[in-house]
Amino acid sequence: MSRRGGGVKVYVFSLRTQFENAGDLLINAAAVAWLSRHSRVYCLGRGVPQYYADAFISAVTTYGNVSNIRILNERLITTIALWPVRYGIGKAVYVQKPGHYTGAYSFRSFVLYFVHAILMLWIKLWGAEIYRMPSSMQPAVGIFGLLTAFHSRLCDKLFVRDGRSLEILEAWGCRADLAPDLAHFYFSTSGKQTRLRAKRDPVMVTIVPRAKNVDAYWSQLIERIQTKTNQDARIKIVSQVFFDSELCDQLADSCGLDHFRLSEEKFSIEKLFDVYKSVNYVISDRLHALLAGRLSGACPVMPKLASEKVLGYFDTWFRRENECELDECGIGAVYLITDRRMVELKGVLELALSRAIKTCE
Repeated sequence: MSRRGGGVKVYVFSLRTQFENAGDLLINAAAVAWLSRHSRVYCLGRGVPQYYADAFISAVTTYGNVSNIRILNERLITTIALWPVRYGIGKAVYVQKPGHYTGAYSFRSFVLYFVHAILMLWIKLWGAEIYRMPSSMQPAVGIFGLLTAFHSRLCDKLFVRDGRSLEILEAWGCRADLAPDLAHFYFSTSGKQTRLRAKRDPVMVTIVPRAKNVDAYWSQLIERIQTKTNQDARIKIVSQVFFDSELCDQLADSCGLDHFRLSEEKFSIEKLFDVYKSVNYVISDRLHALLAGRLSGACPVMPKLASEKVLGYFDTWFRRENECELDECGIGAVYLITDRRMVELKGVLELALSRAIKTCE
């Protein structure tokens, strides 16, 4: 537990996020749960829908020290304005969310980043520190790149989760540390659910497409899997982000498959893991669908249309394999991630975060 100015350091974390995305719940709850094991965490919950708040509280109660967590009914701008009164000098850390940082890439995002940078400068005047949890960075150029770089330089501790993001920040003159995604926080060697289930019969596949990529590619891929496995493969479609549901419905109907939707009534980390606990393979272009699948024991398979963010993450931390029942289907990269490797990455993540706390003592 770090100290400065004669008081115990506390953490401040905004719950504002893409509420419809179970992947965001996964990593945001992991961040707060881990921090709560070390000190008090104030979560800013103004404007958070009830279904998300319930799922978040359930997760941090299960995985963190809930007695150290306080949820405040206020927005970030209110907290920052009151920072010196609320937290004093040098006694708090503002924790930026994990995830994907696109940076300033349009006039609107430029204004938002500029305002946020001013707010960050204000709390730094009062001795606050700023941590950014493991995230991905997207290149930005010109004045957009300058502001994005300045925004990152305001962080006292900056974590990125892939090699490409590290290169981007180093080119901007920012010092950053490489750490795995916060989803690895959930891996446990106890219980059978997390053990890798690749190469079991029958071949059971879950497909989790991103809405903008639901097109002929996926229906052709499903047809190839069914053909190569002599129609024995059991395939289902999952949408773990609400706005993927409509187009995934169309895909499931056109292919005659079942479709499971995460919804407000079915929204929790446990339900997310349950979706994947009985399958061999998860095929997706969503990073946290692939990681949630592996946390549940399934083998991640990355389609050829996956984004640079997803490809970069897996190529940074895992090794591709080419021996599985789906090889001949021409899907893309298959990753047979051993339990041992998952344990190693959880250790790397926790060590990196622990060092961040110790360096600020």
